[in-house]
Amino acid sequence: MTSLEYDIYNLPSAIMMEHKLSTEAIQTLNTYLDKELQDPNRKSLSGDLVGQIHQGEQLSMDFECDQLKDQDNQMIEEVRNFIE
Repeated sequence: MTSLEYDIYNLPSAIMMEHKLSTEAIQTLNTYLDKELQDPNRKSLSGDLVGQIHQGEQLSMDFECDQLKDQDNQMIEEVRNFIE
């Protein structure tokens, strides 16, 4: 598992965390999304967005699938560390 770099922004009504993902994590996510995009039964979340996407789609991601489990666990751990 690679380490994540992140910044924290304290906004008046929220705390926003920005992650800098490794190239490996980005490739894993892109591979997953490319596969989802080819699935005719894919679930779109475009109806849940405030704005509109003019190119592409807002795909639903299953973070419990084996392919994304490592990235999900790593991000959860980073958030836990921040909260503590």
